[in-house]
Amino acid sequence: MWILSCSASMGYLSRMTQWKLQSKSADSRVEMQTDRDINARSGLGLFSYPVLQAADILLYQATHVPVGHDQVQHLEFAREMAKSFNTAHGRLFTEPQTIMYSIEGLSYDPLKRPGVSNLLSLMAYMDPNRRSEEQIAADGRSLTMRAFKEEVSDVIIKGLTDIKAKFDFFSDTTQWGHLREIISLGNEKARLKANSTMIQVRNIAGLDSI
Repeated sequence: MWILSCSASMGYLSRMTQWKLQSKSADSRVEMQTDRDINARSGLGLFSYPVLQAADILLYQATHVPVGHDQVQHLEFAREMAKSFNTAHGRLFTEPQTIMYSIEGLSYDPLKRPGVSNLLSLMAYMDPNRRSEEQIAADGRSLTMRAFKEEVSDVIIKGLTDIKAKFDFFSDTTQWGHLREIISLGNEKARLKANSTMIQVRNIAGLDSI
């Protein structure tokens, strides 16, 4: 994150819609707030969050990132950070593409609607009536997306009873050794991927001694 923040424009960050809205709402009792007042009271964490988000995306060379309308500006910032770094140091980062969905209702289409389709697949897997994704989408055509997500949540909770029992088993202190081994393997895979990217970043940026 620090390397990216060195080339991040404070002017760009200060124009972020989420920054403006959340920093203003942090002290809504104060009337007639100027941008200077807002900046003086708001924390660095909120201001620099888009840089952290961009670092998470670029570190793992994400190609496509599904987002809601409120996060589009942050993804555009991540693209600009990748483009700026690549221009200055040579192409390294993938410039992520933003995926947005504006189709209403439920429909199973893994290519055009991977997010909704994933939820339908989860529900189909847990569905006690063994309905297909298409059948579930048809049965829930009158549901709002929020209501559908709540229904998916209920089905998953009921279907995870056996898995919860296993979780409780492994949560027992006598099983922590096996659990730590599984976690360690996952950490190592993530570390190798991240280190590979960071070695290239440091070499290109002339920071290989850090």
